[in-house]
Amino acid sequence: MESEKINSYTAADGFPSKIFHNRELIDSIVSFKQIPPIHVQFIPTNKCNLDCDFCSCSNENRGLEMDLPDINSMIAELRSLGTQSVTLTGGGDPMMHPHIDYIVDGFLRNSISVGMVTNGTMLHALEPNEITWCRISNGDRRELTDSYKSKLEAAVSKNPDIDWAFSHVVSTDPNYDEMVRVIEFANSNDFTHVRIVPDITQSDKIDISKVMERLTQMVDTEKVIFQPRNDPRKGSDCYICYLKPIISADGRIYTCCGAQYAFSDEDRAMPDELCLGTIEGLESIIAKSKEPFDGSMCNKCYYTSYNSLLGKMMADLEHVEFV
Repeated sequence: MESEKINSYTAADGFPSKIFHNRELIDSIVSFKQIPPIHVQFIPTNKCNLDCDFCSCSNENRGLEMDLPDINSMIAELRSLGTQSVTLTGGGDPMMHPHIDYIVDGFLRNSISVGMVTNGTMLHALEPNEITWCRISNGDRRELTDSYKSKLEAAVSKNPDIDWAFSHVVSTDPNYDEMVRVIEFANSNDFTHVRIVPDITQSDKIDISKVMERLTQMVDTEKVIFQPRNDPRKGSDCYICYLKPIISADGRIYTCCGAQYAFSDEDRAMPDELCLGTIEGLESIIAKSKEPFDGSMCNKCYYTSYNSLLGKMMADLEHVEFV
């Protein structure tokens, strides 16, 4: 049913129900006790044309950008390791890479589905393609101006088969007028959903339940996902790093998209302690998935549900017929 489609858009701190729908992953875990990199998050460039206050990568080297030959080699290796999907993300903004269309085509030619997270300002330059979904980052201190909306409408019109969405970051001083504009635009342009999340660096000061209560009185929120994101746990055995690692623009591989917040919200840079290696050693990293990565060093983990479930699936159990 169309009304249930919103359940397809999951978040890090949600229950990972998609695992039960991925037979290749289940077979790999049950038969070989190995977790393949089914969903890779890739940062092709750290360059960006904005300076958002909520940016999770504001302390990264903005000059980093992966060369196209290295990207092509990486894509071929990921395909051989069983990667099924990639999210092009930042870093910076993936649309800032000069060869973004070639990168998208490279993944698609290797039967790897593509999603994208972008600030949306350059989407009018996106060539028609078969990207599965595109989520546009927004926040309380950005304004959905008429010229900006026109560019987004042009991109949506040119790529009608993409599942479009917004992610709006709420500050300690919520901008309800901007959130309403974003939600109304999404509703009018057949977006799949709008994700409302607190600024992760101040999530303990932002009550999303109050935001939800007020917004539901102002606008139709049927397509809105309210994600509190304010209950991280202490890290422990980590398996998410094998299932959906993040590859940075310099070719280094990190445990997850929350690595930059694992030790301090203020760092906003990927820590060396959570680097698994480089793209040249992808295969050896995946071979290590038989044992968990020691995530006990992480003060904050947003993938507790994933790690718990994957850990149970990797365990040797008896009497499995007694379900």
